[in-house]
Amino acid sequence: MKNREIAARVSDHSHEIFRAVFFQSPVGIEIYNQEGLLIDANTACLKIFGVESVEEVRGFRLFDDPNLPADAKTRLLNGEAVKYESEFNFDIISKMSLYPTSRNGNCYIDCHIQPLLTDEDGFSGFIVHVMDITERRRAENDLKRSEGLLAESQRVASIGSWEWDIATNRLKWSDEVYTLYGLDREKVVPTYEIVLETLHPDYRESFIRDIDEALNRRKPFDREYCLVRPDGSERFTHTKGKVYCDKAGNPVRMMGVVQDITKRKRVEIALRGSEEKFRTIFSSAGIGIALSDIDRTIIDCNPALEKLLGYSREELIGKSIADISHPEDEAANIVISKTSLAERQEHFRIEKRYIRKDGEVIHGLLSVSNIFTAGGEPEFLIGVIEDITERKKYEEALMKIERRYRMFLDSTTDVSFLKDDNFRYVIVNKAFTSLMGKTKREIIGKTDFELSPPDVAEFCRQSDIRALKSDGVVTGEEVAGNRILEVRKFRVDIGNGKFGIGSLVRDITDQRRMEEAIEKSHQVLLNVLDGIDAIVYVADMETYEVLYANKYVKNHFGDITGNICWKTIQTGQTGPCPFCTNHKLLTPEGLPAAACHWEFRNTVNDRWYDIRDRAIEWRDGRTVRLEIANDITELKEAEATLRSMSFVDDLTGLYNRRGFLTLAEQQLKTAHREKKELLLIFADLDNMKWTNDSFGHLTGDKTLKDVAGILRETFRESDIIARVGGDEFVILAMEDPEAGSVSLISRLESRIGAYNSEKRLFNLALSLGITRYDPDNPSSLDELMNRADAMMYRQKNEKKKS
Repeated sequence: MKNREIAARVSDHSHEIFRAVFFQSPVGIEIYNQEGLLIDANTACLKIFGVESVEEVRGFRLFDDPNLPADAKTRLLNGEAVKYESEFNFDIISKMSLYPTSRNGNCYIDCHIQPLLTDEDGFSGFIVHVMDITERRRAENDLKRSEGLLAESQRVASIGSWEWDIATNRLKWSDEVYTLYGLDREKVVPTYEIVLETLHPDYRESFIRDIDEALNRRKPFDREYCLVRPDGSERFTHTKGKVYCDKAGNPVRMMGVVQDITKRKRVEIALRGSEEKFRTIFSSAGIGIALSDIDRTIIDCNPALEKLLGYSREELIGKSIADISHPEDEAANIVISKTSLAERQEHFRIEKRYIRKDGEVIHGLLSVSNIFTAGGEPEFLIGVIEDITERKKYEEALMKIERRYRMFLDSTTDVSFLKDDNFRYVIVNKAFTSLMGKTKREIIGKTDFELSPPDVAEFCRQSDIRALKSDGVVTGEEVAGNRILEVRKFRVDIGNGKFGIGSLVRDITDQRRMEEAIEKSHQVLLNVLDGIDAIVYVADMETYEVLYANKYVKNHFGDITGNICWKTIQTGQTGPCPFCTNHKLLTPEGLPAAACHWEFRNTVNDRWYDIRDRAIEWRDGRTVRLEIANDITELKEAEATLRSMSFVDDLTGLYNRRGFLTLAEQQLKTAHREKKELLLIFADLDNMKWTNDSFGHLTGDKTLKDVAGILRETFRESDIIARVGGDEFVILAMEDPEAGSVSLISRLESRIGAYNSEKRLFNLALSLGITRYDPDNPSSLDELMNRADAMMYRQKNEKKKS
């Protein structure tokens, strides 16, 4: 493979890594051009707004959004960022037919719109970061209803509360506020003055103004600030406050909350910077680049492609690839493109001809990257077109020359020449004359001192002398005009005991420039990855050597670059981790497969991570694993706490109805996504009223506990078991592909039989209703429960008849 092709391929994959980060970001991102038209959005954003594909919303106008604040447009056009949280009404979107959405009703969003400023005090567009905070809002409301959960909720959500007695200037903080400010509650008594000293200087004036307005105008405040901890680290906060007055209307105290939003702010800053850098690279690339949908319609292009084809960007957008292709080459192009998409190939390369706007036919080397969604569906294409027209002309000329100088030219397809013993040119090929910009008559018989600047000519003479004294090939680089040449020189017997210099020359100017561009692009990528507040590392899939780790990894695990991943970021391993996803990341053909999404509790720091793994090609051509892991420990702990406090039945220790509905909905979503079948079993304890009437409620309660114990023994720990009524139980279990429901019910009946075999006052009996969840024909949880409940009552009625 030629160096230029390798360089282009590496550049493609560096860009692909960058786009992988963009699409796998958990934060929704939208990109608008300077007219406010949507040009791109990532998967997280489409999910928030209930849209299947970015094509359904591309061209949506930012300022048509009825949910925008009233002054948003004016502020954005003045170059100001707009940050807001609001209730988002999907019914309005559908009623106005702004775009197709699968969602309805309301949700809450956290939105940050940032103009992309240019060096000329203008702007090139807008970047929008959006998060669905509906669950967070609901969680906050739930937490407010329970005083017992207040302290825990503050710790989990990084939200602290504060109260300021204005008359005595006494300030009270919750534990989370001390943690946020990095202060010891045993040593520091909080005051208004301490808060001012801790604030970053750029935020003090706005804070003082907010406090004054709150005191003098009784106006609540809601603002983001930046503070500086004693150790010098900065934290971003979202602070709210409200004044409370006495009967005379005098302010007596102020209360509010403060939330640590540092992670979100850093992600916003990193993503905003990475997208701006990506657009800069796309726009400034010296080679033609086009983005098209899977129907081969152009949706964007860079200036280099405009120059190459003679069309403006506006003229190219909306055209089919066929409109700019030579008719004789189009059929083969379509076949290759469709085959690559059908076989889930990420890349293909072909040579084809294009027709410029002025009718001129040019030759191009087309490199296409097929971009797929996380689900493996083709989404759009990136085409990189290199103009090889001159190269094709050169190749045709070389074929003609070869007939006359076959023995001399058999060893090369590059520039070649021959010098005599006085270093005068005696033979040159047409490629050399093209490179020098001179005719053969202007070159033959002359030395480099007559053709090039003195310093360049002297450099060439010295390399000629070394080659003349050498028995082998002397390799070096020379400069001709503004071109960089890789020159291979060797001694040639020209007769009569004299020796001249033969040379094979390759123009590596574009290669050098591309290598420099690749290195800069790679550094940009590494800077973006370093700015992500999550674990990001790259490891060789065969040797497990860590090739790259971002700053977050170095801060938490040390610099592990060059080490073996399973030796450094896990403990107790004598070989590769048994849970390693490498085998899932490649197809049977060895090509990168879809990303692998999983959760894991790290054995070094005992923290939970939400992990996304993907196979990519590194810049040296190796297939590597890119892993991005977000710390979700606090979320896991919060879920466990909430489940234990509000999801558990007090009598049996099983989940209650609320807990079952919450966890079962999550399990159904997982089963649908992973194409797994589930069993829902509705069980009713027979003769429960008779038991209570005959033996008392204490015996009835013990019977319910015994049933709960039997269910725990029968089903797996991962299955969801709940008591949803007085004597009603429901189980949601992952179906065993080999044994299925028959094995489960047999195991349950066996344990009930063993229980009844002991001397009891009465025998236990359960009436059962069983239904299956099929991911290919999904049903809602209510539908599953209603079917199982109906089947259970049919069995109970049949028992009564018999």
